[in-house]
Amino acid sequence: MINSREFAAMLGISQSTVSRAMNNSPLVPLEKRQYIQKMAGQYGFALNNQARGLKTRKTGIIGILFPTFFESLSKNMMFAYVYDVVQRELIKSDYDIMMVYDYDEQAGMNAFERIVKSQKVDGFITLRSILSERDRELIEQYHIPCVAVYNAQEEGANFLLDGYDAGRQAGEFFGELRDYHYGYVTVPVSEKEAQKRLNGLKDGLSRRNKTVDPDRILECSLSMEAAYRAVMGHRDRFMEGKSAMLVYNDMMAIGVVNALKDLGIPVPGQVQVIGMDDLPIASWIHPSLSTLHAPIYEMVHSGCSILYQMIHGQEVGPVNQSFRYSFIHRETTEAFLAE
Repeated sequence: MINSREFAAMLGISQSTVSRAMNNSPLVPLEKRQYIQKMAGQYGFALNNQARGLKTRKTGIIGILFPTFFESLSKNMMFAYVYDVVQRELIKSDYDIMMVYDYDEQAGMNAFERIVKSQKVDGFITLRSILSERDRELIEQYHIPCVAVYNAQEEGANFLLDGYDAGRQAGEFFGELRDYHYGYVTVPVSEKEAQKRLNGLKDGLSRRNKTVDPDRILECSLSMEAAYRAVMGHRDRFMEGKSAMLVYNDMMAIGVVNALKDLGIPVPGQVQVIGMDDLPIASWIHPSLSTLHAPIYEMVHSGCSILYQMIHGQEVGPVNQSFRYSFIHRETTEAFLAE
């Protein structure tokens, strides 16, 4: 890694200007500061104290790194639920939370990079399925304590839900039905987690010599409204015969059930529905939603415990801890199958 003298010479500026810009000093004009920080990122330059800072200084703040292009908690209730559980867990140890999105337009750089370099947090919990190469470089360069919760990374400490097993449980449950069509309402199956759940559903059904109907794999965006429209747009597939549908998450499942109700299709008499996550709202709606319960509290507690160890300088080897969903029977599946 280049030193400050070499970096300053490359840009044709003084070392003191470099130091001030990297520490966000107002003595350096904002535009010039942003340019210097951008070039520092490209050349992998960091002040020695910045690289060491997170090891010695404690802020009492944990950053929560949300998925790339994440819009808002209101559009993904599962992340809102996970965030709430994380907040409760961190409060027990007197930590505050900083929400971190993908890009900081004002600073003109990756928000994660800006926060790391400004040493604003003691560690990160990432909810992302993928960290960029640059993000991984920053974690290593600045020795950032970081754990992955809900989605796994290629390496490090991972605490995730077993989506494949959840799909398998739904498949085995549905496989006991006779004369049904089996389907899946999901975000695009090109997404890794969606594919895992579909693979599990197929394998669970295969154990009962049943198969998923390709015409009943309905892809849409991650929202209740999108799932509602997906069913309405394929209503002919639900009007005749019986169907058993696994849905990617509870909010989308509520959209599916609402569409079926508006079409006058009995649930669970003609179409049985299983959601995923077991959000609190799943038990409040009518009919109440059968779902696969995600052990969020246990997963978050385990992830935070390892993060605390890392923050306090304890060596932590690779961790890959998987948590199983459990089936919760309610009113959108036939009662006698739960006995």
